[in-house]
Amino acid sequence: MAIDSRERPRDHPEWPVLSPAQRAFLVLRLGLAAGVATGLAHAVVLQVMWLGFDRMTWYPRGFYWMAPVAYSAVLLPGVVVLAALAAAVRHRGVIGFAIVAIAATCVFGLLLPFTQVSRTAALILSAGVGWRLSVATMRHLRARSLRPGRFAMVSIALIGVVAGGQWVTRDRGPVGAAPLDSPNVLVFMLDAVRARNVDLSPSGRTPGFARLAAEGAAFTRAFSPAPWTLPSHASMFTGLPALAQSGDWYAPLGDGARTIAESLGDRGYATGAFVANLHYTGWDSGLAQGFDRYDDYPLDWDQVLRCSSYTQTTLYSEVRDAHSVRDIVRAFLRPNLSMIPQHVYEARLADGIGGAFLEWQGRLGDRPFFAFLNMMDAHLPFFDPEPVRRRYPPTHRDERAYDAAIAFMDAQVDSVLATLRRRGALDNTIVVVTSDHGELFSEHGLSGHANSLYLNVLHVPLVVRFPAAVPAATVVDAPVSMRRLAATLADLTGASDTFPGPSLRTAWSTSDDPDVVLAEVRRQPNPLSETPASRGTMRSLLDDTHHYILNEGTGGEEVYAYTTDTLESTNLATTAGGDSLVAAWRVRLADALRRFGSPPTSRP
Repeated sequence: MAIDSRERPRDHPEWPVLSPAQRAFLVLRLGLAAGVATGLAHAVVLQVMWLGFDRMTWYPRGFYWMAPVAYSAVLLPGVVVLAALAAAVRHRGVIGFAIVAIAATCVFGLLLPFTQVSRTAALILSAGVGWRLSVATMRHLRARSLRPGRFAMVSIALIGVVAGGQWVTRDRGPVGAAPLDSPNVLVFMLDAVRARNVDLSPSGRTPGFARLAAEGAAFTRAFSPAPWTLPSHASMFTGLPALAQSGDWYAPLGDGARTIAESLGDRGYATGAFVANLHYTGWDSGLAQGFDRYDDYPLDWDQVLRCSSYTQTTLYSEVRDAHSVRDIVRAFLRPNLSMIPQHVYEARLADGIGGAFLEWQGRLGDRPFFAFLNMMDAHLPFFDPEPVRRRYPPTHRDERAYDAAIAFMDAQVDSVLATLRRRGALDNTIVVVTSDHGELFSEHGLSGHANSLYLNVLHVPLVVRFPAAVPAATVVDAPVSMRRLAATLADLTGASDTFPGPSLRTAWSTSDDPDVVLAEVRRQPNPLSETPASRGTMRSLLDDTHHYILNEGTGGEEVYAYTTDTLESTNLATTAGGDSLVAAWRVRLADALRRFGSPPTSRP
């Protein structure tokens, strides 16, 4: 048989004639193998970050099998075009061109998350690597010895087994069994809800809160231990101050800190968490410790497809949300390949979180449970469904849309509790509804949270209902720290573990001296930010009349009479007698840090 010289590499006279179908199939196999290999390489990088550097990855727990599928799916349209081209053109150079294009696309995808490398430099580097891979592959390519398809198919088979195993084993199941009369525990964490926007009057905009408060204890001055999600949750789960545990901007809560979920799980409780904030309450935040079921990233096709760097770009979001072919063309003509460090995911609304919990709880029978529900509808950009939004004129990111989102969560919490009541489980359930932090709407020229320690970012709602131990219609006006949550749940369930406290039971059952509340935030890592927290680590101390704030980076100190000056507009540190007032607070802060076990301040 004559060999077409256009298909025979000069240094490999045995290069055979390939039919159009064989050429197309060869390109398809190469593309599939490249997609699988690229996904595995990306997963290895994230695993090194997680294990080697103890850094959060912001990707699903099953990323190691999702990424190969995602990259293969991303490559597929281009590989199909290249396969068609290879089938139509007999010249062996088409195979080489296909290898260059596939390899360059894969390398560029691996470089995308590294924003330190410019897109132009990444493109040039990817083209160079693709060319060298093409030369090396063509030099050794033999139809009888090339087996990219075997590698891809074996890998995909293993991926399918692992994916199926993850789905089957996502409920690990508790070990042992708690006494059947043990109370259940249900904690609703309404992410970013500040106390100022929760109305406890029966005819107010949060009637569910009002009904719950009438059946339990409402705390009018509960304060978060930190102004953002991870350290606040970690502090509530462990009882440790925000800076005494490891959970931070990039680091997860460490295994050395025992959580209330671990304590109750060891007693035989079924433990389940259902979370919407996947950036800082996902599995890699460390908050999953002690939970049999940790429901964070959904196991669906959309989530799998998002597990490549290309599907994390703004370009993909623009194409995915396009309303017409013109929008798609416009997006590709000016491709925006920017990415954020955290994984982009499809937001879960409060009804989805509540529904997942009820489905799980319904399968437990009489087994006592500890459930944690994180709902983030009131977190930017405010996921408020249209029926609720119509009650409040919608303006992007303004307080009316925020109120609508809170009202939606209030209704969903009320619905979950109504279902538990019908199931006969509510009265034997310790119900806690609270928030991890508040929100700022231009107070002190700031918006959002995590940027300071002002009142509205720390003051959160708190209602506790448990008929066996909490008197109905109780109002607690004394300041309390949400750091006491773990100690409270251990106390009410009779757990043998002790957590830093004391239990909040003392607040509704005795007339203790007012709590001294400590709040902290480590310096923000964003060098371009101009917020107070970007200038240094901050500490805050609050009693029943005043609120003291220290910025360790600048040495700035503020004192506010927050009970009367609710917007904290007058800094008493700058008024007559301010020096002596501040000096007294410095002493109180140093004493509080020693008592609570938080690291000492770096300021004298």
